Amino acid sequence: MHTFGIAGYGTIGRLYEEVLRRFPSCRLVAVGDPDSSAAMTHEVENVIIATPPSTHAAIAAEALRRGKNVLVEKPPAGSVREAEGLIAMARSAGRTLFFGFHARYNVAVQRAAVELRGRRVESFHAVYRENVRKYHTNAWVFREGVLRDSGVNVLSILTAVLPGAELLRIDGADLQHSDELDSDVAVRLRFGGTCGVLEMDWLEPGAEARHVDVVTGGGTFRIDIITDSLYLDGRLAVTDNRTESLDREYTRMIADFIGHVEGGRSCVSLNELRLLEEVYPC
Repeated sequence: MHTFGIAGYGTIGRLYEEVLRRFPSCRLVAVGDPDSSAAMTHEVENVIIATPPSTHAAIAAEALRRGKNVLVEKPPAGSVREAEGLIAMARSAGRTLFFGFHARYNVAVQRAAVELRGRRVESFHAVYRENVRKYHTNAWVFREGVLRDSGVNVLSILTAVLPGAELLRIDGADLQHSDELDSDVAVRLRFGGTCGVLEMDWLEPGAEARHVDVVTGGGTFRIDIITDSLYLDGRLAVTDNRTESLDREYTRMIADFIGHVEGGRSCVSLNELRLLEEVYPC
């Protein structure tokens, strides 16, 4: 039996609770909100960190010090350096550290990663238009800004599916700031090396869109995050739209976390934080 504690019990913390119920081998025994230490009692072997992002690294470090396996929500830390410190702690403690980039667990993303392997990418165009108020009521989300919250999901998709993603570089960033919210609410990123563009709008009043188009010498792929579908030249290649996409992604991610815990392995990536630092230097 895998025992769990959840640090942070907002929208995402409650989603984790719901997902854990689907796994007979998992038992939630503690929840800490806002005092995260309550989620790290001696009964807890695995800590899920779903608190505001600025607290992620400190809570993850404390959980590792207490000998817990850790799944930390995206972004896992405020900088590459902080994340590297967590990785070193987990290695020293012999514990599993898992960075929770849930968007990678969209079926379309996973299939695209396979289909694009070894292909020559000519260009890509990522579009995320959504109304953040539908998903967050907390003030902290505006302090983080569009790129650190939703944007890190897109970066995790790009680094998962594009061959040579470690070579991605940001050539330019146009940020739209809201004085009312004191937050970046829209962004346009231009990537060097590959002709790539990411366009995001966090306050979309109309129909939402979350998709990534990748043009290769062998055709154009569209990864539709909302419907969990992959298209090649407009033809459906794979889909899994039986339930809401976020629910599916978190269920698959928890299954992968359990597999890493049982195998004594960590699952970490620094590319997303590296790209964020190119826009927001530490």
